[in-house]
Amino acid sequence: MDRLQRYRALILACKTLALTIALTLAPSCTPSVSHLEARKDSPQETIVIRNLDKPGSMEVENRGPEINLSSRLVVQQMDQGNWRDSATDLLLSETCVWNPQPGCQTLPHGAKLRPVPWNGMSCSGQCPQGCRATIYLGPGLFRFTVTTCDHKQRFFGPAFTMPDYDHSELKKRQEAR
Repeated sequence: MDRLQRYRALILACKTLALTIALTLAPSCTPSVSHLEARKDSPQETIVIRNLDKPGSMEVENRGPEINLSSRLVVQQMDQGNWRDSATDLLLSETCVWNPQPGCQTLPHGAKLRPVPWNGMSCSGQCPQGCRATIYLGPGLFRFTVTTCDHKQRFFGPAFTMPDYDHSELKKRQEAR
């Protein structure tokens, strides 16, 4: 890696760190990110995604008319200044589903949905089950994405920071056993 590439990588790391610190210190500012990005695809702000207290937990609210959403919940990770989809097996479900069937679900007007929280793992990310090739995707900056069944609209949640494994909820639960 030449000097210019190292310099660019250092600048990117500093920008990412600054964004992470800003989001951590001012969480009340993060919902505006969600609303701005949702407007690009949906001027009505039909679906609002909110982060909850613990990293990886969220809520989806339908502020528009009844809508059919994909049951797949996508996690995106900030990578060199761009959001990219992470390889996860998450579902927009409030309970553990042992044999998930991808599909659609209807969310009525005014309904709120709190899916099983994501634990940061690439496989078995919501519910404990056997998965040999799973990895912890943190630490990093992440956001949740929900799409309509026809994939014509995509809704973005605000960014949140997933801690490193040693400070994660997952490690705390495993140590409590």
